[in-house]
Amino acid sequence: MPKIDLNLYGPVEGQPGHSHIIGQPTAQEVFAQLEQHLNSIGYLPDDYFSLDRDWQNGVKFPLMPTSFAPLITTAARASI
Repeated sequence: MPKIDLNLYGPVEGQPGHSHIIGQPTAQEVFAQLEQHLNSIGYLPDDYFSLDRDWQNGVKFPLMPTSFAPLITTAARASI
């Protein structure tokens, strides 16, 4: 399964090749990616796969603590 990234990254000004977390996708966006993947491989259930209403309307996933790695090089991120 391809990785679903829960962080959105952007470039660090003045530091080419580095990126930092600039936000996160909504739960609906993550759910849509998962749903698309499951459907593409034929694993999407017919009747009970739905996003809970608590996660709808633009709610974002909690960000993971980044204090241990505030900057990630583009090359390092690509190798993950």
